[in-house]
Order: sequence, then structure tokens, then C-alpha cells
Amino acid sequence: VRLSARPRPALPPHHPFSKIHWVAGRGRGPAPPNRKDPMEPSWRKPAGVIGLLLYLTLYAGLVSSFADALSSLPQALMVIAYIVLGIAWLLPLRPLFLWMNTGRWTFPKEPK
Repeated sequence: VRLSARPRPALPPHHPFSKIHWVAGRGRGPAPPNRKDPMEPSWRKPAGVIGLLLYLTLYAGLVSSFADALSSLPQALMVIAYIVLGIAWLLPLRPLFLWMNTGRWTFPKEPK
């Protein structure tokens, strides 16, 4: 298969995909005037990665401090505990990733 270097033709104005709005730096069309350039680097990403590494280090230390107590449980309960602890670390990360990408800690409220 040979790939062409020619640009794709523009969609006609009546095409349903011609009205795709700009969202988070992707999509067609210019950014809205109230948004910064999506390609401009943000300080939140490196700060969020540092926070993520610090959080994972603390969480791993906390879970490993319970290793002796967990090892004395019956094997079925120990497996369940490790599954729960293996998934629980993800729950606080949603607000962190939202903040890293948008600058807000929560999603905006939908108007009624």
C-alpha cells in the first residue's frame, strides 16, 4: 500500500463531520478565543507526574506495611484483599488527571 502525501480534501459544508468543534486540542477548526494554545506546555503536567510518583510511593509503603497482617489471612481472603488494594489506588487519580488536563479538580456541573 502506497501512502499519498497529498492533503485530504476539505469536507463540504453540509457534511455532518464538517461541524466538529474544537475539543481539548483535537478536532477541526481554530481554538475558541477564550482558550490558550493547546500546544503550549502546561506546568500542571510535570507537577501532576511528580504528585503521582509521590502518591504511588506512599501507597506502596502503606500497603507493604500491612503485608504481615495480610499474610496471616486465609488464602481466599488474602487474594481478595490484594485485588481490592491493587484497584483502590486508582480511585484518587481521576481528579488528579482531570486537574492535569483542565486545571479543575471536578467536572463542571450540568445546567438543569
